[in-house]
Amino acid sequence: MIEQVVSYFDTKLEMFGLSLKAMGYNRTDAFGQYAALRESINPKGKVVLDIGCGLGIGSVFFSDCLYYGCDGSAEMIAGAQKIHPEIRDAFSVNISPPFPVDWIVMSCLFSVGYDKTEIRKMLGNCLENAKEGIALTFLTKKRDSMTVFPLDWWVAQAEQFSSRWVLRHDFSSHIGLLVLHKG
Repeated sequence: MIEQVVSYFDTKLEMFGLSLKAMGYNRTDAFGQYAALRESINPKGKVVLDIGCGLGIGSVFFSDCLYYGCDGSAEMIAGAQKIHPEIRDAFSVNISPPFPVDWIVMSCLFSVGYDKTEIRKMLGNCLENAKEGIALTFLTKKRDSMTVFPLDWWVAQAEQFSSRWVLRHDFSSHIGLLVLHKG
């Protein structure tokens, strides 16, 4: 599964170079998602892990906290380090941080190659390893060959994993945001 996802984005990186298009975004989508993620969790001064960070766009939105980005693609990580040399050590292919994190964020991570069982497993693992919670964005309308799950499926996941959760669909016509608070 991860190999399929890495292959998809490495191909995009070859096609589009170090650009938002390599991550499947346009400027509005990328910035809108990360702005909404930031607004939804108030991470100032916290430790944030961005899983599937791609080229490190999230680092711009989480600059007032301790930000770490990881991605399964060594090429994407190399690109993030080149684009953001001042924090190059914040990026890694290692998805298991050797430190506690307050928040785990994922920007449209599940849009390519993941099935429902894999998503549920990852949500559970992430929520277990974050002190405060997790926040993720996801597609609500089909784009290219990307995966879409209906809003009611995401609500069911929220109810399964947390008694305190927030679902947003107010910053984009085709992207939703889910915040699962610990406890």
